[in-house]
Amino acid sequence: MSKTNFRLIWTSVAIIILVGSTAVGYEYGSHRTTSSVTPQVLIGKFMGLGIGGNELAFQPLGAPNGQSYAWNDSEIWYSAKGVEHVGGAVPCLTKSSAGKPITLAVITVRPVQHEFGTTEIIWLQCHS
Repeated sequence: MSKTNFRLIWTSVAIIILVGSTAVGYEYGSHRTTSSVTPQVLIGKFMGLGIGGNELAFQPLGAPNGQSYAWNDSEIWYSAKGVEHVGGAVPCLTKSSAGKPITLAVITVRPVQHEFGTTEIIWLQCHS
C-alpha cells in the first residue's frame, strides 16, 4: 500500500468519525429538555394566613378579589430593608399586618403525569 493511499484511508476514517460524532452530539442535544423559569412579581395586600399557617391569602393590586397560595415557613423572604431570610417568622404575615402591602414572586408549575399543577411562591418581600 502506498503512502498516498494510507493517508487517504486514515483521512477518510477521521472525517467519518468527526461527522459521526457531530451528528450524535446534535441528536443527543436536540432531544434533551431544558427548563428555566421567570417568576411573575405581584404587588398587593396580605390578607391573612390559613388556619394551619400553610396558606397565604393575597389580593393583587387592582384586583377585585384575592387569591390563596401554598405557604410554608421555610420560604425565602425579604425584609422591608431588602435583607434576605430563609424561613423563620415573617413580620409582615401576622394578623395585625392584614391589608398591608407585600410583594410576591410566583411561578406556575405545570401538571406532570398524575401530579396537579399549581402556582408556587418563590419569595416574598415585606414593605413595612
